[in-house]
Amino acid sequence: MATNVVILTGNLTKDCEKKIMGDKTVLGFTLAVSEKYKDREDTSFFNCSLWTNGAIDKYLLKGTKILLQGRIKISKVNDRYFTNVIADRVELLGVPKTKEETKNQGDDLPF
Repeated sequence: MATNVVILTGNLTKDCEKKIMGDKTVLGFTLAVSEKYKDREDTSFFNCSLWTNGAIDKYLLKGTKILLQGRIKISKVNDRYFTNVIADRVELLGVPKTKEETKNQGDDLPF
């Protein structure tokens, strides 16, 4: 059993960035995770990456709510530490929209 496991639910802050590495694709995105308290809300932001060979990138758009399971990776570069979440599994929560559907929504605005 793995000891480094993280489960997060939140919204993407922008469309994912896609990089092709041989036969695999790496998707990079930032996940905003909010915690609500009695009188305030606190939001944390996590830099995430997902190695995939599927076409999920067309659904990972700004505002999309996801559930992510993965592991935390901390790297040190020039005396600076960087925390990243490596996703093993991503589930879309709610109705997924593609970039084409998002573009078409703007056409129906009354102004």
